[in-house]
Amino acid sequence: MSRNGRDRIPAYVERFQPPLMSNVARLTQSLAVALATTLVSACSGPYADLEGSFKASQPASAPAVSVEQVVLVSTHEVGAHRYDDVLAVKLLPTAIAIEPSFPWSIGMSPVSIAVDEVAGCSRSCFGDGVWDAELLVARTGTQISLRNSKELIEWCWSNRIPMISGNDRRQWLYKGASLPDRSEFSEQLASRKNYDAQAKQSCLGY
Repeated sequence: MSRNGRDRIPAYVERFQPPLMSNVARLTQSLAVALATTLVSACSGPYADLEGSFKASQPASAPAVSVEQVVLVSTHEVGAHRYDDVLAVKLLPTAIAIEPSFPWSIGMSPVSIAVDEVAGCSRSCFGDGVWDAELLVARTGTQISLRNSKELIEWCWSNRIPMISGNDRRQWLYKGASLPDRSEFSEQLASRKNYDAQAKQSCLGY
């Protein structure tokens, strides 16, 4: 074999190496853009509000619930922020923990919201079996929505958190109104039947 033959890179390596490197570069760039976009949103959106009031020192030692979609909406700004693969949700006996997964955890802190900080729960329906279970956090003006989460509704009932009507939820979220006081829900919270009936009405917007 000639000197040139020994030094020559095989044709198949030359043929496949550039596309491989190009694909890796594009994937890396896409991940970097997604991470940067999420971190910018977290630093200025409703998750930043939660961090400011409920920042946890460490993640909770409990399993996360299975969630199809996580959306945060703020009473202070227009628009919804989706964190589907970014945030893990853990339903604890006395709190709800929301924790960023890696690599988003590099720039985002876990939060832990005590039961007493949740002013109400609600539901919104979108047709074809699609609905959101919602937590309303009055201190930060944050609505936390989990897609089709029966676990969250059970957690709300177990902690006797009022089921807020669809109208009261919308007035609070979009019009600046206050949420009803817990003292107004004694009859609702005394019966699971009443609770579920209001949950159904809330889902329909009432």
